[in-house]
Amino acid sequence: MFTKKDTPSYVVKEYPQASDLFKKYDINFCCKGDETIENQCVNKDLNVEEVIDELNKFYEVWKEDEGRSIGLAIRSLEELIDEVIIKHDQLTEELSVLQQYVMRINQVHGQEQPHLQKLENLYFQLLEQMNDHIEAESFLFSLIKEEREEEKLSLATRKKKLQESLGSIGQLLKEIREVTNDYVAPAYACGTYRVTYDRLSRLEEKTLEYMMIEQDGFFTQI
Repeated sequence: MFTKKDTPSYVVKEYPQASDLFKKYDINFCCKGDETIENQCVNKDLNVEEVIDELNKFYEVWKEDEGRSIGLAIRSLEELIDEVIIKHDQLTEELSVLQQYVMRINQVHGQEQPHLQKLENLYFQLLEQMNDHIEAESFLFSLIKEEREEEKLSLATRKKKLQESLGSIGQLLKEIREVTNDYVAPAYACGTYRVTYDRLSRLEEKTLEYMMIEQDGFFTQI
């Protein structure tokens, strides 16, 4: 659990999504990230206890999610569909938020570091691919749940297209990893730059986990 004596820079290293909460309260986790949360709250006339409480509540939910995927291979089709839908919501939210960070570091540092423009291009390709994939998969779920006889023959075709889509998503993740040097930010990078790379790394991890649930769980049962 985090305390008011912790610094924002420390918190985002342990829990990258905390950057969203810090942005909400205008708490600097970048250039002044080594100033304690308490001091920054005092300077901004914020209730530090309320901020810490909100931070830790979000952190507990985030930690709880870490263990959700255990035993997915032995779950029923209905349970797997429910789990994939949860992943849809989580990934859609993170993809939407993270695009602002990717755009920001390119806007600030892209002129001197042209690889950030390539990163932004790859990211928006990934965003488009993921949105299309999730939409197609959600429609497939509706066919399965409705059990419409006339649509059963199309399940195999839709499944194949989704598997091909996963291949494209996996390739984009590989290219993003390469362009970010395995998500290792330069030594001189600011806090926002580092948080962006940390969250990209986490996004890759969660996306690959989602893909595993599909390939080893959901797709084996349809």
